Parts: sequence; C-alpha cells; structure tokens
Amino acid sequence: MNSSPGDLHRRNFLRGSAVAALAIFGGGALAACTSAVSQQRGGDDNAQPVRGGTLKYGVLVDLVPANLLTNTGTTPYVVGLVFETLVRYPHDKFEPQPLLAKSWTVAPDGKSITLDLRDDVKFHSGRPFTSKDVEFSLRTYADPKWSGQLKSTAAAVTGIDSSDPHRVTLTLAHPLSNLFDLLDTVPILDSESIDQLGTGEKIVGTGPFRFTQRIPNQQLVFERNPNYWVPDRPYLDRVEITIIPDNQAQLNALKTGQIHLADGVTYRDNENLAKTDGYRVITYEGAEIEIYVGANVADPVLSDVRLRQAIAYAVDRERIIAEVFRGAGYPPKQPGAQNTPPVDPPRHTP
Repeated sequence: MNSSPGDLHRRNFLRGSAVAALAIFGGGALAACTSAVSQQRGGDDNAQPVRGGTLKYGVLVDLVPANLLTNTGTTPYVVGLVFETLVRYPHDKFEPQPLLAKSWTVAPDGKSITLDLRDDVKFHSGRPFTSKDVEFSLRTYADPKWSGQLKSTAAAVTGIDSSDPHRVTLTLAHPLSNLFDLLDTVPILDSESIDQLGTGEKIVGTGPFRFTQRIPNQQLVFERNPNYWVPDRPYLDRVEITIIPDNQAQLNALKTGQIHLADGVTYRDNENLAKTDGYRVITYEGAEIEIYVGANVADPVLSDVRLRQAIAYAVDRERIIAEVFRGAGYPPKQPGAQNTPPVDPPRHTP
C-alpha cells in the first residue's frame, strides 16, 4: 500500500470509481523514537528538534527515476527532500502558501496568473533560480513522456512570460479550478541536468537536501544543503532511504535499530508496536488511501446496476476496517477524505 508522509507537502491524487470504497489512514509508517533495543520512551509532540544526525528510512520500493513526476512509490520522499514547488498547501487546509513564489495575482477573468519569485534561491549546483526555471519545469511536466498526474492541467498553460528573472506570468487556455494544485505539485527542475534526471545519475533541485548517492534496489542517500535559503534548516545532516521490500524484514530492521522509520510495517504490527515503549505510530490523516472493490461492467452479469448495488450493500466495510486494517481508517459515505472541503461536515449536507 502507498502512503504519503505528513512532513512532505506533496499530495497524492487518487482516482477511480468503485462499488464500495474504504479510506485507510496512511498509518504504515512506524517510527522508533529511541533505541528499539533499550526500549526507552521517545519524545512527545512537544519535543524540540535537535540539530544534526542521520535519519534512516525504510521503504518498500526503489525509486524509478523515469517516474519522478508521477508521485508514486518512493518518489514523494525524494521530491520532498530534493525539490521545491512554487506554492505549498499546509497540512490542515487547502489555502496555498508561498514557497518559491512569494506572492501572486490571478487575473479577474481567471485566464492568467502572475507570480513574484524569491531572489535568494539557488540550485544545488550553485546556479540561481529564476523565472526561466519555472517555464522549463512547467513545460517539462506537460511533456507526456514524464506521465505527470496533472499534465493535462499543465497543457492548459498556453503562454509563459519569463522575461523578468524574478516574475513569471502564466497565460491559461481557460480558468483552471486546480491551478494551485498544479503549482503545488510541479517540482522546480534543473534544466542543466535534466538528461541525467531520468537515469537517476543526478537529481538536482533547490530543496533542503542534496542527492549524493544511489545504489539501485538498495539505498538512496541525501545530505544537508548548506546553502538552503531557509535559515538554519534543515535540522538533519543526512537522510538514508533503504529499500526493504519485505514487511517482516522492515519490522526486523526497525527493531534492531538498522532504520529509524518504516513505511512498510503491516497494520497488525503497527497496532502491536504502538503499545510498546520506544515506538510511535504516525497516522497521516488527510492523506488517506482509497481501497475499493471494482466491478467489470463489461461483464454481462455485472452490467446490471442492481447487482452492483447489492454487492456494495453486502460488503461489511466496518468489519474490514476493524479486522484487516486494525481500525486505521473509516468507511466513507462518498468519494474523498472526510476532512476535505467537499465532504467537511460543516460545509456539506448529506
């Protein structure tokens, strides 16, 4: 199962229609707050960050460099460490906040947006970030060969004025309701190393960590960006992502202190270890994963909507949540996470 970590602002766009759906909290990440061997109790939510050190993170699948713009598998971790976007959504609301863009103005007709850019940002190579990089990134993202999830939205950007290094104006074919989703999703790419990005030889961005090493199917290594534009950040010196494709092997690595954070531990093991000193389960509320039962409507039997409805009524979703996912989720009444605006109880009337 895929889950997106709460400390990475990149959001998953989940698609699909189903007969019955289960929304599961992304609770597959289990953190050993302190030494699992000593069984000491870790810090609480009010603990202060400590500078320095290495975070060792266990993941199930290796990075596929050619899929870097698809937001699948290990990609969100790499993108969140190395790259940045123009805007970002906070974890608790859908109101875009400044990131590489300091401010913006949307035209009254919704057909253009002008963004003022930061002038103190550099790529890991030392090259300054400018509006030309915004243009290059949007055009690259719209290229079908990268299979970007919002490539059709990017294709609606019909004109880009990057004549001012610190300001860019995007002209749109028509108003886009998900324009800020696009600006929150497209990583700002380095045009000078784009050919090596697809092979995984170089991954160059403006983010808090620099990519330094990749051993295919084994490990990805990132080191602190000493020239990061946010003062005194990041706190960590190094992040090591280790590919451990087996759930039990990840659990063993966590218990023996080989990794500090695991995203492939089963829901039952999460439930058990959450009760054990030295471990902490992190629930990614707002980044739910939709698990659904699909119907092949091309099958003559399943083409009858009444049968599909009967299947939907027959699926005991509450029991599946309780017994399979150990209570880490909820049965939704309609598509979408329960805390998103379209289904937020204060705004929605059934």
